[in-house]
Amino acid sequence: MGTLIVSHILFTTPYVIISVLPRLKNIDPSLIDASFDLGAKTFKTLKNVIIPNIKGAMFVGASIAFAISFDDFIISYLTSGSVENVSTHIYSIKRITPIVYAFGTILVLVVTSIFSIKLIVEFRKDRIANWKENIIIKNHKKIVKEEYKKIISLDSTKMNFIDRQKLKTSIYNDYDLKIIAIDISKEPIDKMRGKYEH
Repeated sequence: MGTLIVSHILFTTPYVIISVLPRLKNIDPSLIDASFDLGAKTFKTLKNVIIPNIKGAMFVGASIAFAISFDDFIISYLTSGSVENVSTHIYSIKRITPIVYAFGTILVLVVTSIFSIKLIVEFRKDRIANWKENIIIKNHKKIVKEEYKKIISLDSTKMNFIDRQKLKTSIYNDYDLKIIAIDISKEPIDKMRGKYEH
């Protein structure tokens, strides 16, 4: 069992490195510096800053490593001794039995379900984030428009087009546009829509 585990770790590690390393290089170093400046130790920085930024790449790397390890026969056959894994067990049966077909079907269903759930969760997060951002931008534009109309109506002089555009830009810049993160795990979308639309 020991040699089988070590061999599988050794030949799947490069696939994980290829998936995770580019994402790791893209992390802004100032985030890590800020974490240390605020008093976080190395483990806390790893847990709260680095891992959340690379968890997608880690999931991809783990999936590829699992698929390759699960499918491998040659290395398993040469390093397992008397221990059997799925690939060596199927080979030892000598002929395909209904159990193998059933196992293959269950495996495909499980993997498909895991990836489908992951995609649905990510899609839902993106949808709510975009919806929230659109609501804030819409409200921001409405405030700017009302403020602009109020200033124009109070102004007795006739402003030319360029001055009006400058006024509109300055009003727009005066109101900070801030996107506030919402914890989507606690409230359903319909309830949130009614709560945050105002």
